Amino acid sequence: MTGTLLSLLLLIAAVVLAAAAVRLADRLRVTVWPWEAGLLYVNGRFARVLEPGRHWVGIAGRELRTLPATRQVLIVPAQEVLTADGFPVKLGLVAEYRIADARRTQEETGGQWHMALHTAAQLALRGPVQARRLDALLAERGTLEAEFTPPVREAAAALGIEVERVALRDLILPAEIRRMITEVERAKREGEAALERARGEQAALRSLANAARLLKGNPELHALRLLQALAAPQGKVAPTLVLGSGAVLPMPGAAAEAAPEPGA
Repeated sequence: MTGTLLSLLLLIAAVVLAAAAVRLADRLRVTVWPWEAGLLYVNGRFARVLEPGRHWVGIAGRELRTLPATRQVLIVPAQEVLTADGFPVKLGLVAEYRIADARRTQEETGGQWHMALHTAAQLALRGPVQARRLDALLAERGTLEAEFTPPVREAAAALGIEVERVALRDLILPAEIRRMITEVERAKREGEAALERARGEQAALRSLANAARLLKGNPELHALRLLQALAAPQGKVAPTLVLGSGAVLPMPGAAAEAAPEPGA
């Protein structure tokens, strides 16, 4: 009976040890996913790049570092920058990048590549803005991205990062500057509207003057124009106009009636 109990205890102990060994072996194996780049370090020194899959890391002194291998997006929130003429504006950037050299990125930044790239983008944003006056900045807003991109790419390349695109995300003006620009634009629009009204009135007066000259030299045309004005629009009652005899059209006998009798 004692031997059977001892055998059972030994069997249980063996099962427990086997399970512990399996768990330990599983903990010493790591997975590198297809969207990651794996870096194996042994005793603080770089050993090799691990391809996607399950890998044996081993005992203490062996450590795995993983970095994203897919396209990443960096958003730089709007920050305040002074223009060349002293106006504060807020600008934000968005950058698309990819880690091209995982080992270089890890060792140059200690794993803090996101912060390093963020700082490079902030510094690249300030130069073109500080070199422009406010009106030039607003007029050339579409060309700013071409000036932001080269310094960001240069700084990122030193970290083993390839920047694919840098775009201007935000351009925010203070309320008082927006109000000034709105007032200037409103004044321009009002001036253009007044000029157009003056041009329209001038054209109308010119047309009336031409019509008056035509009517002055052509009494029949004047009478026809009057008859046209008296014509009833479709679906409406014709207007009624009462004038003295011969005032509009010459009428037979009107001149004789108007002439004084002899000896009167």
